[in-house]
Amino acid sequence: MSEQEENGTKSGWILYPIGSKPKWPLAALLGLQQYLTMFGATVLIPFIIGGAIGMPPDKLALLISTMFFASGICTLIQQSPLGNRLPIIQGGTFSFLGPAFAIIGMVAGKKLTGVDVWQIQLQELAAAVMIASLVEIILGYTGILGKIKNIISPIVIGPTIAMIGLALYSIGAPWMAANWYISMITIIALIVYSQVFSIKSKVFMMFPVLLAIITGWLAALFGTVTGMISPDSAAYLKTDLIASASWFSFAPMMPFKWGFPDFSSATLWAGAVAMLAGYLASMVESIGDYYACAR
Repeated sequence: MSEQEENGTKSGWILYPIGSKPKWPLAALLGLQQYLTMFGATVLIPFIIGGAIGMPPDKLALLISTMFFASGICTLIQQSPLGNRLPIIQGGTFSFLGPAFAIIGMVAGKKLTGVDVWQIQLQELAAAVMIASLVEIILGYTGILGKIKNIISPIVIGPTIAMIGLALYSIGAPWMAANWYISMITIIALIVYSQVFSIKSKVFMMFPVLLAIITGWLAALFGTVTGMISPDSAAYLKTDLIASASWFSFAPMMPFKWGFPDFSSATLWAGAVAMLAGYLASMVESIGDYYACAR
């Protein structure tokens, strides 16, 4: 093995063959970078759902925390002998938003009074998700999806992977438009770090996203402290909220925080069928993700 390969680089790529084990500090930073990369989309899913059902702000914050906690648990299971052990974070998907809105609408149509309707909506959402998940469990553990993949060519999977990325544009662009100065600083930093500095620096090669996020955050902090960013701007950092937020909480890991899933609802099966459509779309996304990662 050449000296360049021993240093962990080869032709501009990080070299970690199958079976290699990076040191824990390096692995932790790489994992943190991957979570920060998907942070926006992971926050946005519960944010959209919580906003649609009118959750109180403190409950919405708990829903977001629960989303991250569940994502971490699913990722651990994925890395166990029960999963395929690919270096992929198991997160949420926007394919469930459409079915979720349908269920929310059905509950709202009942015109319930005297109760927290958002709790009823979450209970029916949870029941529909659990029922529909049985189909994906069966398809996965019977190996049927693996046989389907064998007859699906890269010509089909390629556009699927592209659509996953393109679908995020409708999320990222509006958020960027909230403050183009900080957005462009972050984007330019990411391009420079990954395409220029990475040629000479192993640190920039491995952590371009993490370093770009830090650069954008520091720029926002500088603008906040100096008054260049107004308090009504999306880039304004509310340092008092950061200081008052608790670092640890056991609430996200508590099951049935908003009541037990409602399996007795008259609209349960209609909601489950709607969620099944979301699962099928998610399966196509997963095939593209796993295929790309395995390659």
